[in-house]
Amino acid sequence: MSLKVVGSIPASNLPRVNARNEWTVYGNDYCPFTRRVKDYLDEQNISYVYHLVEHADRATLKQRTGGQATIPVVYHYDQLVGGCDQFLAQMGEKE
Repeated sequence: MSLKVVGSIPASNLPRVNARNEWTVYGNDYCPFTRRVKDYLDEQNISYVYHLVEHADRATLKQRTGGQATIPVVYHYDQLVGGCDQFLAQMGEKE
């Protein structure tokens, strides 16, 4: 498993998804849905990049996701998967 954690980032510097990273997760550690996505990826030994999103960063995230303002936001390569429920459904897990 390979996890790259990126610290808290100002909204103006919120990184864009990199198509080279198979899985990218934007979230916050206090969010149970973010933890659920990260736990699943860890349990399955799936590498991912995690970007810690502060509350103030959500407006920028919403712009980049076409309207999704909740976390987590999960990308597979550069394709938006959605939040926790959409991610788990794509992975074949029951919600």
